[in-house]
Amino acid sequence: MSEAPPKIAGLAPVARRKPKRVWVRVVKWVACACACVLLVVVLGLVFKDALIKTFAEHKIKAKTGMVAKIDSLEVGLTSGRVWLKNLRIYNTVEFGGSTFLEVPEIYVEVDPM
Repeated sequence: MSEAPPKIAGLAPVARRKPKRVWVRVVKWVACACACVLLVVVLGLVFKDALIKTFAEHKIKAKTGMVAKIDSLEVGLTSGRVWLKNLRIYNTVEFGGSTFLEVPEIYVEVDPM
């Protein structure tokens, strides 16, 4: 015959919870990580042109020291084409800061063969 432990005045009984299984936590963490990776990939595909445009402007500035502005840039990932509109590269302040190069449109298509 088992007896209940004696009750001590002033102490509330301790509620016992069932321990969660470790594999449930692992599955939840893996699912969350997969969802985060999928979100980053989708956002990268949606904003790819804006990201590549910003990267191109930054690289031109880093390599030449001159500010570059691109109005529009479209990159076809599967077709191998690049369409760039209104590329402007400006002189440095030492040369007056005027326009150094202005290209209204560039269209490049790569033939994989």
